[in-house]
Amino acid sequence: DDQADRQPAPRSVHGQQLLDELIGEYRPGPRPNRPPRPAELLISLDDLNPSEKASVKHLRTFVRQDLTVAAYDELAKNLEDAGQADNVKIMSKYKAANFIKRITKLQEECWDMCPNSCMAFVGNNSHLRRCTASRNGVPCRTRRYHANGKAKKTFTTIPILPRARAKWAAELGSTDFGERANKSGQELRDGDDGHIFQDFPDGAVMRELKETLGLFEGARDEAYMLSVDGAQMVERKESNGWIILLTCLNTNVKTRFRRNETFVASVIPGPKNPVDVDSFLRPIVQEFARAARGHWLWDGKERDWFLWKAYLVFAAADQPGSQKISHMTGASGYSGCRVCLMVACYKPGQVTGYFPLRTTGHNDHPPTNLDRQESYDPLALPLRDQQSYA
Repeated sequence: DDQADRQPAPRSVHGQQLLDELIGEYRPGPRPNRPPRPAELLISLDDLNPSEKASVKHLRTFVRQDLTVAAYDELAKNLEDAGQADNVKIMSKYKAANFIKRITKLQEECWDMCPNSCMAFVGNNSHLRRCTASRNGVPCRTRRYHANGKAKKTFTTIPILPRARAKWAAELGSTDFGERANKSGQELRDGDDGHIFQDFPDGAVMRELKETLGLFEGARDEAYMLSVDGAQMVERKESNGWIILLTCLNTNVKTRFRRNETFVASVIPGPKNPVDVDSFLRPIVQEFARAARGHWLWDGKERDWFLWKAYLVFAAADQPGSQKISHMTGASGYSGCRVCLMVACYKPGQVTGYFPLRTTGHNDHPPTNLDRQESYDPLALPLRDQQSYA
């Protein structure tokens, strides 16, 4: 059964060469012909012994309540005293974390990075032994390895595939997203005045993805949003870190952004802001490139295999983050708007522009801003399209 390999390969309007490079030789392969073995399935909390169950719940409380390691150890002693009748023993934090990774089948991947947080040594950078990025015009050139050959600094990514595999095997997946998108698409085609725009599958973008690009053909295909935001990891702003989140848009909009549903895909550690943020995002983007070809997952509810596909449909960030991930000049640049092609207006002697509807300086002596049109109509701004944005 080569059903998956017969399907057309994913296409990119602007980056087909990069997409092909990210997918590489990966193919979903034939559909599995037997149910997964018990060892391949998740272990239920009910299957654990009292000590294992208590350790899992204790670590969950530690994470949710943002406790210290000292508090973890102290409370563990109290739980052991309370559970003496069942001979309950709480694992150390390290052992409990590894135990949870083993029973949930979650994985983590470690990648080398510049000690100054400039770039990651992945993809086309994987062979480099020094950082090739420049910060404020100054080449970094920091060595990648210690004298013993060990990387000086690494960062971690957590793939989304094991989480999706666990969700569908545990009967927690849903087809509501696909059904809603089909219903909304029909209403948009019919010009239904009662159509309600409430969520991503309700809009014209989703309709274009389905009908023009041929995405989301499967009822269980999933859409993801990537969010990037900077954070101070320690007090007194001594270290700038960047948190990368993934949110599944197939989940209910009321619970989508709660802690249980938002997935920390990676943290780019400081001490400085990344220069080449694309290199840090590459492992995540590569996973979605291959997910566009599909992975065979077991649906515990339907008791059958299906070709799961996932797409990264958009990214969200504040102004500094948006500037980095979209490679745009930023709000103070000459063409600083990410939505339209209006250019900046400058006062004499200033390098930071602003964006009035009516241009100033044409009547000055000498005149300024001559490369800017006289005025802009707010109801007919020169909007960017796919070509001008890309």
